[in-house]
Amino acid sequence: MKNFLAGVVVASTLTVGGSDVRSGAPVVEARAAVDVEALLTGARGAPALLCQYASRAVRSMGWGNGAEPPVTRLPVMAPERNEVLSASAVNRVVQALGDTDPCVGEVASQLLATQPDSLIMEPMVERLSSRDSVVRASALTVLGRGDVRDAASAVRRVLRDDVVSVRANAAWASGRMRDGAALRALHDLVGDRNTTVRLAAVTSLGQIDSTRSVATLVPLLANDPSPQVRRTAAWAIGNIDPREGSAALARALRDRDASVREMSAWALGQQRRLTDDAGDALMTMVSRDEDPDARESAAWTLGNTNHRAAASVLATAAADDRSADVREIAAWAVGSIGNGNGGTAPSALLRALKDKEPKVRRATAWALKELRDPATLDAVVDALEREDVDRVRQALIRAAADMGGGSDRAVRALVSSSDAKVRELAVRSLVRGRTIDPWPWPMPRPRPFP
Repeated sequence: MKNFLAGVVVASTLTVGGSDVRSGAPVVEARAAVDVEALLTGARGAPALLCQYASRAVRSMGWGNGAEPPVTRLPVMAPERNEVLSASAVNRVVQALGDTDPCVGEVASQLLATQPDSLIMEPMVERLSSRDSVVRASALTVLGRGDVRDAASAVRRVLRDDVVSVRANAAWASGRMRDGAALRALHDLVGDRNTTVRLAAVTSLGQIDSTRSVATLVPLLANDPSPQVRRTAAWAIGNIDPREGSAALARALRDRDASVREMSAWALGQQRRLTDDAGDALMTMVSRDEDPDARESAAWTLGNTNHRAAASVLATAAADDRSADVREIAAWAVGSIGNGNGGTAPSALLRALKDKEPKVRRATAWALKELRDPATLDAVVDALEREDVDRVRQALIRAAADMGGGSDRAVRALVSSSDAKVRELAVRSLVRGRTIDPWPWPMPRPRPFP
């Protein structure tokens, strides 16, 4: 175990202030260089879970080091950035790809993926013809992790390999490379008997982004026996063209698996407008779905698409849902539908001003600001007088100011604040009648991966 940790973080001596780390001196003078042999030797026999975490760190060199302390309890430290290995070191790591120890092979794959395409493409393409399926599958992990697009044609040749691990990794690598020429084979692979292969193919279809794929994905969303495949099909449709798959996504909101319902709700939100059927299904989901994540995504989609018919349902969810996360997003969605254009605030929304969670009260204040309904001013002022969380008070001030500058009661509540920002906003509301800052609150939810 000690050897593996030392190998992963690179075998060398770290000096601090001219002395060993144990001296406790505060300034680091040097960091180590990659010792390939120590890394691979240390990986041998390591527990799988520890190996998984450590091997991922190999490709993360250079990310986050600025946030690390100068002295830790580890006797060695990794290099600050990925280094180009010598030809002999690359050859050593390439040979380790097929090692019988899975941790050695995984660390080798991660390390090779940090190297320039010119160093790894030829040996990896050559290994795609190996008789050993472990070597073929491992070479594909390197090409995919390294996004070696010049190797795309070689990867396509193994998409129909007899071995599951090779087919799955080839499908995954094709998606990483955004290889449109692999689409036909990927469409075939979504019918593979193996779930892992189907999942890899569906994920890649979502990454390659061809509208032709939607027709292939829709039956999978409805019928695949694996919830994970159905969920990923919903994600892929959302990434490619949710309008084309809108009806299928709306039907999937009734899937027996909560994760499929949640992803289908998110996918419907990747378009500007909902069909009436999709909007109705999402409103039902907000009100009745047993899963809080599914309800939250449904509320977000209704707000993100400005589905005006949902305002009342969302306001009720903002006031009454069991989940604070759902209540917050539902309140935001009501405001997003208002979108600064004014309107009558649903009466249920005012109940959310008394929510026990500050984030819900703040989202509600923002929604009321967007709606600009003067009939809600008294409720906002009352909420301001009892509010003791400054960031919520600021939100209420903005809401009151956008309704006409507040009132005497609002001003009295503001004067007692110790928060300079609160006092500043009060002055602005009195002088201008409305706050200067537009306080936009968009809430995009991109999902580049399923």
